[in-house]
Amino acid sequence: MPKGKAGLKSYLVAVTPISKSSYVSGSGHLSYFSSLRLTPGTLVKVPLRSGLTTAIVLSCRDTKSAKTEIRRAGFSLKKIKQSDVYAASLSPAMLEALEETARYYSSPLGVLLASLIPKAMLEEPATFLATQVVKKKKRAPETFKETLLFQMETEERL
Repeated sequence: MPKGKAGLKSYLVAVTPISKSSYVSGSGHLSYFSSLRLTPGTLVKVPLRSGLTTAIVLSCRDTKSAKTEIRRAGFSLKKIKQSDVYAASLSPAMLEALEETARYYSSPLGVLLASLIPKAMLEEPATFLATQVVKKKKRAPETFKETLLFQMETEERL
């Protein structure tokens, strides 16, 4: 092993781009490498075609467990940079509801997200989807208060 690479871990991340046109066919996701373990629902910027596109993480697993899948791919995987990972994310319950809605309407998840999430929220996700700590005393630990767009001031909604 080359010197300095012994402690590095890499992960195979499945994402779906948030776009009005469907980039994804077949499996419903695109695969990338990441040096960070990303949780499902995390918003990231991924290289797609000639630019960067906002996407949402669907799953993340260790590259050791996905060796055969990586080798079978007829293309090389691109990497998600640490600077392209937002601190904001969607809750697991919200992500599950969105996936179920996409299945119900036979629509790709990325297209559904593009139609439901305002453009301002996609451009500045940290402003709207700030990470919040859930206290253990609550009955439902997976729920927490989220700032909704229609509750904000008029200037921030435009």
